[in-house]
Amino acid sequence: MERVDGNLMPNEQVLYKTRKHWVCVMKSLIVTLAISLPFILPFVFNVPVDKIAGLTVAFTLASIIGLVFMLVYACIFTKVLVTNKRIIGVIDMFVKKFHFEILLSQITSTEIKQNFLGKLFNYGSVTVYTSNGKDSFTVIKPFEFQNRIENRG
Repeated sequence: MERVDGNLMPNEQVLYKTRKHWVCVMKSLIVTLAISLPFILPFVFNVPVDKIAGLTVAFTLASIIGLVFMLVYACIFTKVLVTNKRIIGVIDMFVKKFHFEILLSQITSTEIKQNFLGKLFNYGSVTVYTSNGKDSFTVIKPFEFQNRIENRG
């Protein structure tokens, strides 16, 4: 995030920093494990399998480990800053990096959506409406994030 902090405009100050919550990774992880379960169960219960099935399981496990690594990496390195002039977001996906900016002067309204887990673990989806459209992202402490946007600090 230091790289983003170094690219601020003159007289621009960082008011708030947030990132994705780790619970956001859990949905994808559960789906991945559910899909790969039929490939893993024969080895858990010592069912005899041939070499091709063994290679299939090895490939599946390697894919799961790679996917989990990518998800955790993206969760850790996704950052959102609120400055006194704009919202800056960096989504690092290991292979690609996405960057977005929203000027605070263009924001018309904000909306927060939280489910039960969001309320329990204090994360939620913040939707920022501008004159050009809308942007949504899931962050830790969404109400504090919304307050920083609406009160400009």
